[in-house]
Amino acid sequence: MPTPEDMTPEGIYELAIRYYEGEGVEQSFDTAFKYYLMAAERGHATAMSNVGFMYDRGEGVERSAEKAFEWYKRSAELGCDVGEYNLACCYSSASGTPYDFKESIRLLRLSAEKGYAPAQAGLGRAYQHSIEVDKDMDEAIRWYTLAAEQGNLSAQRSLGNIYYGTVYDREDPEMAFKWLSMAAEQGDTDSYFSVAHMYSSGYGVEKSPEKAFGMFMPLAEKGNSSAQYRIACMYRDGDAVERSYSEAFRWFKSSAEQGHDRAQFELSRMYREGIAVEKDVREADRWFDLYDEQRRYNELYPI
Repeated sequence: MPTPEDMTPEGIYELAIRYYEGEGVEQSFDTAFKYYLMAAERGHATAMSNVGFMYDRGEGVERSAEKAFEWYKRSAELGCDVGEYNLACCYSSASGTPYDFKESIRLLRLSAEKGYAPAQAGLGRAYQHSIEVDKDMDEAIRWYTLAAEQGNLSAQRSLGNIYYGTVYDREDPEMAFKWLSMAAEQGDTDSYFSVAHMYSSGYGVEKSPEKAFGMFMPLAEKGNSSAQYRIACMYRDGDAVERSYSEAFRWFKSSAEQGHDRAQFELSRMYREGIAVEKDVREADRWFDLYDEQRRYNELYPI
């Protein structure tokens, strides 16, 4: 069996991946770094980017933003799409180098045009939010779609939100459901909540309160205040579940204690009217004051 010194740069690179991922060998960042560096010093462009990444993260080597930048730059100069993307991120975050958004966009475009999904998503974001380019929603959607079709979660979520109606002239409920569902399947909590809400309201998909309840509940149990509020409303209204004011009170309280303004309003009402709890005007006033404080703040500082 050849030693690493006798391998091709690609062979050394693949060996480094095995140690980094722990594939068939005991995981070792130290060993992975050694082999990535060996491959990089023999001209392997992707290995150069990975050396930079490990310097960036401090994996197997002392963390150094400056050395990460140097290796990303060497990788990008050889036309490596991953290196170009990572170097673009350095310029946009001033990591190891001063800010340079124009250079960041130039590198993002180079990487995106080679088909690298994170760069495509980043370029879509630049066009959506006018970052060193003129705002162009057609271009934003085009780049997001290219990335989303490769499974990029960020792009799937961004597309879903655009079609959900965050951009007034691009609303498309069915497309919103399609892309948010894909992001939700990858574990994105915000997208998962949106899909549950869509089942609840019948927006972009056939209405199914039962599916909505089944999706809201796991989020509520994990402490998501918006999901807790929705579960409380469903118990209050008997929507897809047997009506239970005591359960509604419990979930409104959990949500309100985390600062959810509408839950605070509902909790105030339940205390005031004695619904599933002994009447308590003082508690009712306390929760209403918290709700009103947030309402006035949101009016002054809208998102």
